[in-house]
Amino acid sequence: MGADAFESQQAALFVRLGITLKQRDKSVLCLSVLWFFAGVEYAVILPTLWLYLQSLDFGERWYFGLVLSSFSAAGMISAPIFGLFADRGGVKGLLMLSSVLMVVGNFLYFVANDGYVVLEGRVIAGLGAGVASASFAYLARVTLREERTRVIGTVMAARQLGLLFGPALNFGTEHLHFPIGPFEVTSLTVPGLVMVLCWTITGLTVYVMFTDIDAPLSSAPGTRRVSRQPSRQPSYNNLSARRGEKAPLLSDIHPRLPDMSARYHEAINEYGDETKVPDQGSPNGELVYTVIPTRWQEYTQMPVLALFGVSFLCIFNQLALETWVTPFTQQYFDWQETANSVMYMLVGLVAVSMFLCVRALANRGVADRYLMLIGLVAECVGLVTALVLIPLVHPHTTTALIVFVVVVFLIVSGLPFLFIPVPALQSKLTSEATQGFGQGLRRTVISVGTIIGPLWAGLMSREPYPFLGLMIGLLAVASLAFFWVFGRLVPAEETDISLVDEVADDDKT
Repeated sequence: MGADAFESQQAALFVRLGITLKQRDKSVLCLSVLWFFAGVEYAVILPTLWLYLQSLDFGERWYFGLVLSSFSAAGMISAPIFGLFADRGGVKGLLMLSSVLMVVGNFLYFVANDGYVVLEGRVIAGLGAGVASASFAYLARVTLREERTRVIGTVMAARQLGLLFGPALNFGTEHLHFPIGPFEVTSLTVPGLVMVLCWTITGLTVYVMFTDIDAPLSSAPGTRRVSRQPSRQPSYNNLSARRGEKAPLLSDIHPRLPDMSARYHEAINEYGDETKVPDQGSPNGELVYTVIPTRWQEYTQMPVLALFGVSFLCIFNQLALETWVTPFTQQYFDWQETANSVMYMLVGLVAVSMFLCVRALANRGVADRYLMLIGLVAECVGLVTALVLIPLVHPHTTTALIVFVVVVFLIVSGLPFLFIPVPALQSKLTSEATQGFGQGLRRTVISVGTIIGPLWAGLMSREPYPFLGLMIGLLAVASLAFFWVFGRLVPAEETDISLVDEVADDDKT
């Protein structure tokens, strides 16, 4: 698409939404702030949570796992709910509610006097984290397809920067101890206090800078429009096709539209939903054919299910590796807290670089499915290398360090090529009116992965063959599904196709 055509379509989009480019960019900045602090929270809470629970006499490993998984479980429940409300309009209110939940949850974490309060705080914060579905729905509605992957990449890179910046907040807090009123600030409670401040800033930023949009019109990729002059248009009152009935063909209405007729008939047979043609008295004399699949039909089609599978694979592998890597470095290299913190910062730099690389490739017009292909290949090479070489290396050797660095680099490099295109491509394959619901489903799938991944790593981290074997097996299944639907991972054409000029030209000849 040329620059002029892109600017024209973007201007038309903003007119329809009732916002300006500046307002859109400010809103995207608000979402970037939200995702940045989401990354910071993960990075500051996780390293100290185990010690915090031990200091409260809740040092059982099963309870530590319960607290970790409670955050994801709460988000799994709230994400579809946030998404459904986002489909009805009012994303700004949802973001404000999320900020309040995050403030309350982290405040409870800060003031906790036993492990049960810590659990309650993480559950409440997890409920607030479900707003991610609403944020992706908003991004899908305020961007054109050509720019969507790049914009989503920018927002998700902000989270990665938060993951990189978060560990730095834990440096120098080991001997921290002072009171704030009745509450004690220590190295173990300060993460909660820091996040209370961060989420307060987020709420204020959203309130001041975020511009909301109206609820989307009910639309789906199957909508087609044909306009004719009223004087020439034949009357087809109450012509319709319902489930189980043969769909009307456009060629029955106008003989010069055989190609559109076939496409329309194929769409009706696939979705089977009600399709109506208004009579001659319709506004502007238009004949409008609408094919609107249900939410169930939209999100159970194979391309979308394949994207759900890739989403689960990404987060399962990431969380399993994060759980595995610290015990591995302690056993093989005797790395302690400082060395591991440096490692995580370096890994974060690699991830940020890859996020920027994906953003640049998307900006150059590389299709989402080809970006995903790069990610799957990198993941495959990294996991197979790990399965073959890691069981063979010996602790405290240069070979072990080289293999570890190569494996981590390959896997970390591949993940951004999957994390960014998947939500962008899903938004392009589904209707605008159901973006919140769809992104909520995707976040639910991701939450399941965040729960199961660490559990699997905790059970099998000492057994590299079954541990890595399952990850490779999941990768193989997701890859097969991806290649099966590869040809269908192409965004549908615009929902409204005007044939006025074409028909008018035909009538003149």
